[in-house]
Amino acid sequence: MEQMSLAGLLIWLTSAGGAVALTLWAMDNVPWLKARTSEERRYLSLGIAGLVPVVAWLGSVGLGYSSAPATWQGWLESIFAVAAPAILASQGLHGRLKLRGKSPN
Repeated sequence: MEQMSLAGLLIWLTSAGGAVALTLWAMDNVPWLKARTSEERRYLSLGIAGLVPVVAWLGSVGLGYSSAPATWQGWLESIFAVAAPAILASQGLHGRLKLRGKSPN
């Protein structure tokens, strides 16, 4: 089995798949998140799903694995490009797994 590097972990977390996997895991396993109301959990999951890839991407830029955008518009576009797919994918998967009663756990 190949060992994952820090760069590989950041790439995985920047992807929608990695962010969604981490969000679903957190919502099902972190006691504080599990104790929230369904409405609170919905908004927290949106925030986590959007925040995880942005923080991972910023870490990747800070460590030199990814190049930094040249303009403030480039920064906004890049942040949107990593956050939006993860948020949309998390909601799609939530609708498929949880709302239809088919939990992966």
